Amino acid sequence: MFNKLLNMLRQALRRLVAYKNISEIYAYTNVISQEMENAIELWYNMYHNKAPWLGDNVKSLSLPSTIASEMARMVTLEMAFTVSGSPRADYINSQLDKFRDDIRIQLEYGLAFGSLAIKPYVKDGNIYFDYTPPVIFFPIEFDDNRRITAAAFVESIVSGQTTYTRVEYHKLTEKGVVITNNAYKSVNKNDLGMDCPLTAIPQWAELQPETLIEGVDRLLIAYFRVPLANTIDCLSPIGASIYSQASGLIEQADRQYSRLLWEYEGGELAVDVDANAVKPKKDKRGYEVSHLNDRLYRKLDTGEDSTYHVFNPALRDESIIRGLDKIKMQIEDTVGLARGSLSEVNAEARTATELKILRQRTYATVSDIQKELQRVIDDIVYINDKYCELYKLTPPGSYETSYSWDDSIINDEKEQREEKLEMLSNNLLSRKSYLMWYYGITDVEAQKMLDEIDADSPSVSAMFGSEEK
Repeated sequence: MFNKLLNMLRQALRRLVAYKNISEIYAYTNVISQEMENAIELWYNMYHNKAPWLGDNVKSLSLPSTIASEMARMVTLEMAFTVSGSPRADYINSQLDKFRDDIRIQLEYGLAFGSLAIKPYVKDGNIYFDYTPPVIFFPIEFDDNRRITAAAFVESIVSGQTTYTRVEYHKLTEKGVVITNNAYKSVNKNDLGMDCPLTAIPQWAELQPETLIEGVDRLLIAYFRVPLANTIDCLSPIGASIYSQASGLIEQADRQYSRLLWEYEGGELAVDVDANAVKPKKDKRGYEVSHLNDRLYRKLDTGEDSTYHVFNPALRDESIIRGLDKIKMQIEDTVGLARGSLSEVNAEARTATELKILRQRTYATVSDIQKELQRVIDDIVYINDKYCELYKLTPPGSYETSYSWDDSIINDEKEQREEKLEMLSNNLLSRKSYLMWYYGITDVEAQKMLDEIDADSPSVSAMFGSEEK
């Protein structure tokens, strides 16, 4: 699917863009290198348990989806962000509830496939969010800060023998963002075909062929990329999967896991029974031994004096499991997870300091992803603010976004609270700063809480000292 849509995009770009020279044609039509094409296809298939090495003899441990899911869970654990400062800010904050509900699952997809495009849109006076994986979203141009300045979405609908394809092209210009929609139809599913009106498909009938949105300094698309080195194509600004560097190890783990399954299946207890000890079944279909299990007993000519021969080989499962656990540890190290996230938890007693050191790798990875996600949320809030203005959803107003990220992965919450309370009692931390940390609120909201506390309980203010405003 990915390669087919990418080919259609390249055909569409040759028609849409007014090129000046051959180098521009190459730059636009080769938006993704062949190496990245293959890699994205692989990551997509691995996540859906369709990796090329899987088959009758090799089963999946589902490690790709487990890795992406666990990382998304840790990144969004106790995540909180609030937009405040005006009635417009309050409206934006309320509209983001839909995004808050979706973000954990959508972040999992973004981590698995390397990137995720988030496109807010307005419908019936509300703001909604489209989440698009890299298999149908294609960044085309980036500026010096690696921000997207041109991108395209590709959508296909099959009706009978005809395939309809829509290319939605976004371009940042000096005047603003230009969005064009072009539709095509073809009887060959691998070819873009001929131009056709948007009204040919009811779902596209209300779309405008071209729209200019002025007064913006970026595309109205938030783009998340996994903040790890892209070892597939180091020149590409496109993100790489969270498990991209571990794909070979994941294959080894699947194969080792399949050896374990075969060891259990091949080592099942069985009794080989001489042909003289069995009798035909009543329906003449096969043989039977009284009160015996077909799976346990197998009829054959033993060629020995004994009628029965027990097949009970010693299992080698312990050595296979140890080998599988070693591979899992290598995967944890590669993707940035702490030991024990996928492998067996070490039963050895460890000090608190040792456990903290073991969690450092996860904390560093999670922290990097949280920073990238915060940048994406900033873009989403910016886009929502522009839509409020464009569609006149609310009166003008300023906004401020505050964030709170849980760091209990490396720091125990109880220890953090006790430490900050001790700093507060020793006048090393202000009450306002403590409230902002504890509740994840803005400076203004914390000051409002302090004013209410001081008004109701003057003794508290006396205990911790007055708060500077």
